[in-house]
Amino acid sequence: MAQSYYLPVKYGPISVGQEVGASYQFGFGRTITVMYSCDQLDHNDVVLSEEKILVVDDWIRTQWEDKILLDEHTPNLDMFKTLNEVDGIDIEIMPDQYDCGLKSSCQYLYDKLNQLVQLGSRGRVWIVEVEILEQRESFGFKTERYFSAHK
Repeated sequence: MAQSYYLPVKYGPISVGQEVGASYQFGFGRTITVMYSCDQLDHNDVVLSEEKILVVDDWIRTQWEDKILLDEHTPNLDMFKTLNEVDGIDIEIMPDQYDCGLKSSCQYLYDKLNQLVQLGSRGRVWIVEVEILEQRESFGFKTERYFSAHK
C-alpha cells in the first residue's frame, strides 16, 4: 500500500467585504488552510514546491483580497456592477453555483484550487481539505471546512 503525504498551508488573513444585514462592510479577515496530499513526493522530496504554494496564494488574493464579495442573489447587483465599472468599489461576484457564505466559499476554493494544483502537478497532488476561519469583530471566529472524497 502506498504511503500518503500531507502538507497543510495557511493563506491570509485575506481582508474581504461582505453583506451584514442591509449594509456591506469591509474588514472580515479570512484565513484559509489548504491540506494538500500526494502518494509520491517530487524530485525535491516535497509535496508541493514553494513556487506552487505562492501561485495558490496569488490566486486567492487576486480573487478576494480587499474586494466586496457578492453573488447573483445580491440585492441591487446592477448598482454594485456600475460602481465597480467606475472604480468606486472593487467587487468579486461568485460564480452562479456558489454564494458568499463560508460553506459555499470553501467548496468554491476547493473546486478551483484543486483543479489548479492538479494541473500544476500533473495529477500528483490534490487537495483533501479546505478550511476558512473568518473573524468578525461582532462575534469572534467562525469556521467552515470542506473535505474531498478524492480516490
